[in-house]
Parts: sequence; structure tokens; C-alpha cells
Amino acid sequence: MVSTDPPDSMVDPAAEQALRLGEEAFVNRSFAVAESQFLKVLSVLEAQNTPSAALARVLNNLGATYRETQRFEESEAYLKRALVVFEKTLGKTHPEYALTQNNLGLLYDLQSRFDKAEPLYDAALSLRKQLLEPDDPDIVESLHNLGLVRLKQRKHQSARTLLEESVRLMKADHPTYASTLSSLGLLHYQASELEQAEACYQQALEAREQRLGKSSPELVPLLNNLGTLYLERQNYLAAETCYKRALAILDRFPAGNPAWVSTTLNNLLLLYRKTRRTLEAEAIEERLSAMAPPVFPKLLRLLKPQEWGRALLRWLRRKSL
Repeated sequence: MVSTDPPDSMVDPAAEQALRLGEEAFVNRSFAVAESQFLKVLSVLEAQNTPSAALARVLNNLGATYRETQRFEESEAYLKRALVVFEKTLGKTHPEYALTQNNLGLLYDLQSRFDKAEPLYDAALSLRKQLLEPDDPDIVESLHNLGLVRLKQRKHQSARTLLEESVRLMKADHPTYASTLSSLGLLHYQASELEQAEACYQQALEAREQRLGKSSPELVPLLNNLGTLYLERQNYLAAETCYKRALAILDRFPAGNPAWVSTTLNNLLLLYRKTRRTLEAEAIEERLSAMAPPVFPKLLRLLKPQEWGRALLRWLRRKSL
């Protein structure tokens, strides 16, 4: 998230215009444009040679931009510098200080550095609760982030409390409503509370369909979650329906996420193996093999067919790092 507060310390109209263009580009996920505009602003502010809130804001914005483009070292450096400048200018009890704490937490979360993300999320939530109304969207976001990072660390009771509070405060059209419900569903699933997990996944799916449409690629993770739950409950028809719908969505976007294609195919393969549908399983195996890079078939000979999907998924994830 970028800061959109007025650039109170800037007197250069061109820099103010660049800041606005950068913020718009970030929201539209045009990160190369955002970076270029924010760097223009940074150049102007650094030439003033005086710490300012405007300088801290653009440092935060650059840190968020680099996080989104997986330039993690640069992101960390800019966000840490933003915290230092905010502390000198606005103090450590300002909402924008909490915003940058949250952004740094998101960075560590993405890197699976949960021990560093958790205290930042916790601090941002505590500060926001002091400064904002109880149902403010920033508090809802902090509840979700802290709940999810604790879920990832299997701190289930604390995660449950935070995620349930987040869902209670959140409106159905909130951008992270479906994600929070999905996280709560995962918590129920891990606790073997399958009926509650199904209810959360279904609500999350409906919310995301209403917001993004019934063919959005963002439905794919939820459909896979539901399919896996149905598979465990031996509702094989429902599981197959979820997996096939996910695959149909992915097939509409050939340049989409190959890791999710592999995940969905692998889940479908497990279903067909479990139900002894040999012909369908072999067709999935052929498709997984066709997705593999030239060196991959050599590796496949060392594995059992039912292990191909997971092996390909691991390879794709390593390539994306």
C-alpha cells in the first residue's frame, strides 16, 4: 500500500504531479511507471537535504513498489529508511508510521520471515487501534495480516480470534473479504472442522465471484481449496467439479500462472488415482509431462507417475524465485 496523503513539504509542481502519477500507476499495478515517477519525486526531495514527511512517504511508496516486483533487498532498505524519517518528522504514533510498519511486515511475510513480520503487524495493529475507529479499513487489514501470519506459524487460537474479528468488521465488498474468509476456512480445515471450513470457502467463493466475476483467475485457489476439502470428505463428484472448473478458468489464460495449472492438474490426478480412473489419470500425466521443460522428462523417469505433478510444481516455484 502506498501513502496518498498530501505532499505537504513539496513546492515543486512537477514533483507533485509525478507523485500523483506514481500513485495512480501503483494502484493500476503499472509498477515500472510507478517506480519511475516516485524516483523523480525522491530526487527533488533529497536535493532539499532536509528530512520531511513527504520524503518518508515517497520512500514508503518506493519500498511498496519494489516489494510488488520482488526486489526485496531494495524494498527493505527503502521501508526501513521511511520508518526512520517518519520517526523524525511525524513521530512513532502517526498513522503513516503504522502504514510503513505494515508494508515492511508484508515484505517479510512474502519472504516467509514470519518471525520478523509478526511483531511489525502487531505493532501496526496496536497503533491503529489507538488512533482510528474500531471498524476502520486499516484496522481490518491489520487484523487479517496478523491473523494470517499466526496461522502460517500454526498459532491457531490467536489466529482464529483475529480472523473472526476481521470478518465481523469487514463488509462483503471489502477487497480482502474473500481472502480473510479463505484464511479462516484454512484454519478450520487444519483443525479438522470440515463443515466450518466448507462454509468459509463457499462464502469466500461467492464474494469473489460477485466482485470479480465467475471466470476470474482469482477463483482458482478457492476452487482448489474446496476441491481438496471435498476429496477428504470423499465427495468425489464435487471435488472433480471444483478442479475442472479451476482448470477451465486457467485454460482461458494461456499465459497465466503455470504453478496453479500444475497444482490443479496434480489435485485432479490424485482424485483419479484415488478413484481408480486409470485412463483419466494417464491423460493428466501426459499433460503434466508436456508442460515440463526439456530436462524434466529425464527427472520423471526417477519418479512414480503420481509424483510428477508435485515435482513439476516444485520446479516451477524454484524458477519463479
